[in-house]
Amino acid sequence: MKKKIICKIAASALAMITSAICCGGCSGRNADKMIAGTPITTEENIMTLAIFSDVHIGKKNTRPEEKFTHALETLPVLAPSLDAIAFAGDLTDRGTDAEYQEFMKILNQNTDQKLKKIYCMGNHEYFRDGIVRYGGESKAFLEECQKAYQKIVCKDLDTDTVINGVHVISISARSSAADYSASEEFLISHVEAAAAENPNLPIIILSHEGAGSFFEGGCGGYTAKTLKCLQQYPQIIFFSGHTHFALQDVRMIQQQYYTTMQTSTLGADFWNYSFEAEDQPENADAASQGLFLQVKKDGTAEIIRYDYTNNQQIGETYKIDPKNFIYDNEQRKKLAERPAFAAGAVLELLQTENHKAILKFPAATVQDDVSGGIIYSYKIRITDTETGKIASHISMMSDYYMGAAAKNEYTYTITKLVPGKQYTASVTAVSVFDKRSEALKLDFTMPE
Repeated sequence: MKKKIICKIAASALAMITSAICCGGCSGRNADKMIAGTPITTEENIMTLAIFSDVHIGKKNTRPEEKFTHALETLPVLAPSLDAIAFAGDLTDRGTDAEYQEFMKILNQNTDQKLKKIYCMGNHEYFRDGIVRYGGESKAFLEECQKAYQKIVCKDLDTDTVINGVHVISISARSSAADYSASEEFLISHVEAAAAENPNLPIIILSHEGAGSFFEGGCGGYTAKTLKCLQQYPQIIFFSGHTHFALQDVRMIQQQYYTTMQTSTLGADFWNYSFEAEDQPENADAASQGLFLQVKKDGTAEIIRYDYTNNQQIGETYKIDPKNFIYDNEQRKKLAERPAFAAGAVLELLQTENHKAILKFPAATVQDDVSGGIIYSYKIRITDTETGKIASHISMMSDYYMGAAAKNEYTYTITKLVPGKQYTASVTAVSVFDKRSEALKLDFTMPE
């Protein structure tokens, strides 16, 4: 997943329904919290589905095997009646036989064998020779990777599983560079067939890198013909992984021609794609998130985000109605308000020594109805008071992804400051829709 992406892209019903899918032919700030151990079922559902991605079995230092086991053990507690579990790629970290076998062992030991499972290959399934790459593999190596997946996980690279009338279509990457051109005919034909069969039901698509996602914008891996087809069907809900982006960020769902939804990571670590802040935020290895999809009799659907680390629902339940798109990022950005620090909030200087200064500031808040209460980052600027030149300018991610454990205040260490110089420090809070607060400011002088 560690690829820099090119195109970045209510809790009123705590319906926590976890489902399990097997490839066809293969065995807000006021949101309520879902507590593990409380099953919720809804009679109106015609299908319930649990969706995971980026399990990364075999990855060091993030405990993917432990996280995977915990999530699977949690599913029947949260949702006693499941239909399927789906995996949006990067089942493993390297795509080796041993990793696939461990993945299937954990899955089989912790789920009913009658439960459907759906899979697809991600880019990490093409790293079995130990080389991290994004394209350039030989044809023989690609075939070797695909045969290993087909032998141990699923005999088909692309599948269409029909669950109570709902088509769940999965397509596999054909290389580490997320090439989906080979899936063009399969995807188009199965989408068209599903729409003709019942135009009132959603069509679920699952892949590792999506077609139109705000964050990883996998459009480059899909043909123009494929995209033209998909854009005709607003009932499509397209789930994709790859980014390891935290589900608290409301931009993870986007509706333009159809609905796209990012799936975060179950077993690996969080990443940041702002291209400003650090690649990996603090406590990134705490990541363990997933989704639940509920399809209703009237053709609408609900998407529930779940945090397996804290065992609770994340934010509001997303309501999906193909006749009424409400998660358009451009419109939400227009409605978004500026974040703010509390009245009386101050920027403090904790320490100055050895060419460095430690700043401390409180967490800001955003009080609109579209930002999910999320402060994405803090822009910290240090200016030479005399010359006005910028001595340091960084963007620090907040820890919104930690949920209830998020900090109430932050510290940051500025380095390479000059003894005897006077500086002005400023901290500005930035929301997920890039709205910015008034800055907290502080003048200080470095000791000689």
